[in-house]
Amino acid sequence: MESQVPLLFQNYSNLYTKYLHMLDDMFGTCYIAEKKFFDRLNIDQDILRQVKKNSESVKNACIQNIEMSSNLFDQYVKMRVDSIKSFDNYVHVMMNSYANFLTQND
Repeated sequence: MESQVPLLFQNYSNLYTKYLHMLDDMFGTCYIAEKKFFDRLNIDQDILRQVKKNSESVKNACIQNIEMSSNLFDQYVKMRVDSIKSFDNYVHVMMNSYANFLTQND
């Protein structure tokens, strides 16, 4: 299992890189497309400010989702570590009980 840890980290690193690239492309493309679109329309500046406010709202929702996902993964890892510790403690107690049982029969 320990030999697989570097591969696991590399896979998560690759996944993280792809997420960053996707988000960068998505926001960059949306920003450029919005700017070109609204520049051609000669729209009132108040409307453009509202569109910017809406875009900020979507951006903030995405950032919040990223933070929640990160927190979920962090809690998941902590839960797994606690589960392993609990199982390890259980095995030690059971082995001690078994050893005590074997010594009592002699």
